[in-house]
Amino acid sequence: MKNKKTELTTKGYFLIQISNTTLFRIRTAKKYPSDERNINCSTALYALYNYVETLPMDHPVFHKIESMSEDQMEDFNRMLSRYGFVSDGEGVDPEKFINDYFKFP
Repeated sequence: MKNKKTELTTKGYFLIQISNTTLFRIRTAKKYPSDERNINCSTALYALYNYVETLPMDHPVFHKIESMSEDQMEDFNRMLSRYGFVSDGEGVDPEKFINDYFKFP
């Protein structure tokens, strides 16, 4: 997916989504410092960002994102906002998340 005005790739769009969600979780963690779930979530999202950044532009995940309907994208954004939220960060695997969510082998 390329937006003709900005030439934004699907990979770039996905990275921006992850980054914005991470920033939201960091701000929420500052607001509720006694609730460690937000910092755990932001840490997991940071790892996800780093993983996605290493993927080649033609990785199947970007093709899957391009083909998502608006409802599917909304569901995915909701799932993304909860990534690592209930975990202590241990065992959160970005590659497994991508493979499981998009049903890659």
